[in-house]
Amino acid sequence: MEKVERFAAEAARFQAWVLRGTHTGDAAVREGLRRLSRLYVAGLKLPRPSEVPLEPEGEYVEDEPLTSPSFRRALSDRLPFQFFWEPVNRLETEREPESDAADLMDTIDDVYRDVVRGLILYRAGQVGPASHHWALTFRSQWGGHALSAARALHDYFARHR
Repeated sequence: MEKVERFAAEAARFQAWVLRGTHTGDAAVREGLRRLSRLYVAGLKLPRPSEVPLEPEGEYVEDEPLTSPSFRRALSDRLPFQFFWEPVNRLETEREPESDAADLMDTIDDVYRDVVRGLILYRAGQVGPASHHWALTFRSQWGGHALSAARALHDYFARHR
């Protein structure tokens, strides 16, 4: 479970950046890119969902509020942009992929909700269910959102350095 412990540490650092980060502007972009990249790499190393127990290992933990308008506003105030273009289907090979506008705060919020929900389980001693949740949602939800947000931050970083 060493990989799960490492992931939990990265998840806690990501949570701290979202909630209490102090960098603004270009520095916030670099730190966000660093946090999302490290979180993604740690997610790649998680055990497969089928390799960890799904059953709770202790008492059920009630969900605590995961996000609020104030945290989104604070994050928005720190980052120099909010909207970016996201390809609809990156695997399109026949033609240029279509794009939709995306909201960086929504994208980071999606990552945050999935990652912190697992962190709540992990901190309550439910390591197996936390690992299962992280690995499953990494493949189906937050992994793609983390890459989208990191790509948008990287594009800004590359152009405004």
